[in-house]
Amino acid sequence: MSCNRIAENLGDVQLIQLINKELNFWAKRVKQRHNVMLLWDCEVAGMLVDGYNAHDGTRCIKHEVECHVVNQLAAAYEQDLLPGGCTLHTTVEDSDKQLSKSPELPSPQAEKHLPKLQLEIIDKDSKTCKLDIQVPLQTEKVCNTI
Repeated sequence: MSCNRIAENLGDVQLIQLINKELNFWAKRVKQRHNVMLLWDCEVAGMLVDGYNAHDGTRCIKHEVECHVVNQLAAAYEQDLLPGGCTLHTTVEDSDKQLSKSPELPSPQAEKHLPKLQLEIIDKDSKTCKLDIQVPLQTEKVCNTI
């Protein structure tokens, strides 16, 4: 049985576990390399599950995490927005909006309404500061940063 066949049979609970495993991998890497603690809400995994495509198999999970979380992390680092030793919290912006799996590709208009991930720094007093991350200009450079 191929990985894609296994992935086709996975339910949302198993997908969330795989996404959390991938997020934990990146959290350890960011902690080791940059002394930044990465936290995330359970809604983040739910949003990433929404982007999962069974046809692409488990590779899609890695892709979703890299596109939505790692690229933002790397861009924030490149833009000197992450002080060493900080705690970074990943949340879903517009988390009150419905996340629903759609078998069809979203239209350009529908994509504008999909929730996005937001990175926030949590300070010592448990106050949060949302990061204003600019879109990375060179994807290759960003991927190698984290």
